[in-house]
Amino acid sequence: MLMIRDEMWGALADSTHAQFVSRVATHLRRFFPMETAAFSDVRLGQLIEAGVTRARFWGFVSEADICQYAGLMCVFGHGFDADAALPWARNILASHAPPDPSSRMRRLQKAAQDVLRRNGGSVA
Repeated sequence: MLMIRDEMWGALADSTHAQFVSRVATHLRRFFPMETAAFSDVRLGQLIEAGVTRARFWGFVSEADICQYAGLMCVFGHGFDADAALPWARNILASHAPPDPSSRMRRLQKAAQDVLRRNGGSVA
């Protein structure tokens, strides 16, 4: 019978998390090259870790939702969810409507696209 000690489970979880961060970093570098160009790999990893924490705070748990949250951080700033200049983001996140996190992320993404479209592609 195979026995897996707690340390082994921890190492497996750390490895899986590191792979996730690597996948998100690859995604961000591909789709947000200008926004991530100034970040070293370490700094980008730190941004992603902060994004994971904030995304989970708002109830996002799927890899896709967390990745999209990190993308919003690249475009609108890492504190976009608390930025007084971006009340639409905070309102959507705080409303918990719709209750399904992926549906709420789609709503957040749509609002972000609308803001960018109105502003000619720029954040402000």
